[in-house]
Amino acid sequence: MELNGSQRGGWLYADGTPYAQRSLPPNLAIREFSRFELTGGAGLPDGWQIEAFVVAPWFGQPGGGSAFRLLDQNKHTGPLLRLIDAGLATPLRTELDALPSPLEQMPAPTVDLSDFPEPCRRIVRAWYQWRIIAIGGRRPYVDDERFPGLVPLLTASETQWGEQQPSMTDGVLTFSLGGIEFGFYLNTNDKWTVRQRARNTWHDDWIFLLLDDAQKFLLYLIAEEARTLCGLPNIGTSWYRDKLAHGIAFTRYQHDSRAGAVFVHPTGSQSEYLAWMDEWEATRFAPAFGCSYDELHTTLRHGIPPEWLTEIG
Repeated sequence: MELNGSQRGGWLYADGTPYAQRSLPPNLAIREFSRFELTGGAGLPDGWQIEAFVVAPWFGQPGGGSAFRLLDQNKHTGPLLRLIDAGLATPLRTELDALPSPLEQMPAPTVDLSDFPEPCRRIVRAWYQWRIIAIGGRRPYVDDERFPGLVPLLTASETQWGEQQPSMTDGVLTFSLGGIEFGFYLNTNDKWTVRQRARNTWHDDWIFLLLDDAQKFLLYLIAEEARTLCGLPNIGTSWYRDKLAHGIAFTRYQHDSRAGAVFVHPTGSQSEYLAWMDEWEATRFAPAFGCSYDELHTTLRHGIPPEWLTEIG
């Protein structure tokens, strides 16, 4: 079966297209979905399921149709990447070895990083740098020629960037990737927390002891989204399949509040964990614990000419 969907999200749309574009809410009508094929074979990961539902047209517009939602063992919307990594789905888009150089120099957006707390500035800088790559330097991303009639229905950020750009609210940095809203903050236990909103509810999905590891993880999420949209290979998928991490181990506790979660720690030491996250995601990200932020950035830039990267702030 061929479907469309969001790789980081868990939405699956049948019948070749998500459904008539006019039937989508404006913020999804501008979304670029991934086309892939379910390959069958082994069953879903333990505790995961695909839930079918009917999509109603948005505000009475024509369209609507069948759709599916991938749910993890906690009944949260799970990423399609989980199926791809397990060999249960194959992207149909031909991967590129490298992007061509841009035809002209990428203009840097005006961003005042001093508007953000110091721990957030790396993340904000990365969001703008990689978002420019994701949209091919096209700004505004939405105009009447490409999306007739949608501009008045979108926020200024969605018009310019196709996503909600970074902002601070009550000490939480928020932004969107692939139409999914993410948040980043320091919790009351002095742990760095990354959360995402699913079905209008926030879930604290990733917790880190060290700021540097949290920053690397968000850089990884941001860059992987851009690489996917550009047709470049997914770094996390190759890490997951090759199990490249050395010196990193996982421990699962039977009474953990979240099914499938593990504590990440250095091999041979369980005195203090580095992170708490889903085991699948931990396996994908584990090699990054052993490198610096700049080393990870260099790895994620593989196949991207330096002319694409702009200086921010």
